[in-house]
Amino acid sequence: MTDQDFRNAMAALPAGVAIITTDGPGGRRGMTATALCSVSDAPPTMLVCVNRQARSHAVLQANGVLAINVLAAGQDGLARRFGGATLASGEDPFGEGQWEVADNGVPILSEALVSLHGQITGLTEVATHTVLYVTIVGLRAAREADAVVYFRRRFCTVEATV
Repeated sequence: MTDQDFRNAMAALPAGVAIITTDGPGGRRGMTATALCSVSDAPPTMLVCVNRQARSHAVLQANGVLAINVLAAGQDGLARRFGGATLASGEDPFGEGQWEVADNGVPILSEALVSLHGQITGLTEVATHTVLYVTIVGLRAAREADAVVYFRRRFCTVEATV
């Protein structure tokens, strides 16, 4: 099995899409992520995997706080923007979307499906990535909307059915 074989296999695993944001002594930064999940509800804990080569890696660690903004259908443009695919050199990714500030000082996306914010309380280095464990201290309630997922290297809509 090659690295490319593994990447192709993982492309077949649909993943939720979020913009991870932070602000603090290390600066304001955001990045698109699909490698995240809940760990526990007592205390509420999530994990976010960040490539150590990513520009956001050192900033997240320096700030120690972050928000996980789960994207709704139609927000794939923001996912591309925070992934760096559509930004001109020096352009601020926060220039699009409606942003507020959470209690811990991090930017949260007003129209996200849900925004959770918290403190990085642990980390583990695995291969090329750092797994950040985040204790969630607050959230902006979920809104009723379809979701966006990343599947086969494309953004797709998952319809909410009742």
